[in-house]
Amino acid sequence: MSNSSLEHAIAAIRSAQLIGATEEHVVAVPTADSDKIKLQPIVVEAYSRLRDEAKRAGFELEIASGFRDFQRQQGIWTKKLAASNESERALEQILHWSAFPGTSRHHWGTDFDFFDAREFPPHKDTDKKLQLVANEYNLGGPCYQLYQWLREHAAQFGFYWPYKGRGNGVAAEPWHLSYAPLAVHYQALWQRAEQEDYLRTFIREQNLVGFSLVESRLNNIIQRYSLQVETPPPEATQ
Repeated sequence: MSNSSLEHAIAAIRSAQLIGATEEHVVAVPTADSDKIKLQPIVVEAYSRLRDEAKRAGFELEIASGFRDFQRQQGIWTKKLAASNESERALEQILHWSAFPGTSRHHWGTDFDFFDAREFPPHKDTDKKLQLVANEYNLGGPCYQLYQWLREHAAQFGFYWPYKGRGNGVAAEPWHLSYAPLAVHYQALWQRAEQEDYLRTFIREQNLVGFSLVESRLNNIIQRYSLQVETPPPEATQ
């Protein structure tokens, strides 16, 4: 990664990117199984180097989910809300596992969910399907060894885990990696009051189902679920 590439990516950050209202900042990941899996170019570069290093160590690091726009996150939210009783507790449960539309780190093109493709052959006749649950990354799980290897090496390539479930609103996500050198600049935008206003206006235009249930606590959602994340290790931001 060159300093000029990072500086260019930082300079190109826009509010619309922060909330998933555009995909102008992302490109398809060439090695992914689907051209729908996208990340920012500088993140693709770092991921490719990490993937190559993992391959030399005997793993097949692949992406299950990368960039996700507002509409896709809206679909996840709407489906989960429809299956709930819309109580305060139900909303907390939804937000514990799924980001509110417009606040997902997947909007930025800096974050992705990974797995070990060795353990999930695409054409093998098996009932084994990737679920992105903790047991798959815990001791004895199919992605455990890759996860342990990444814990030793990911930071060298700029990646870290933003969600470790240590007191913040979001559950631990051992499958979720974030490219720290760029992601920290998106996260910093949420410190500006005008970004919340921008999101609020955009959501009203989208007629988001259930927004009336959370509109008064939008600031709390941003503070608790978007800003209370792990601090990247120093080696990931150098």
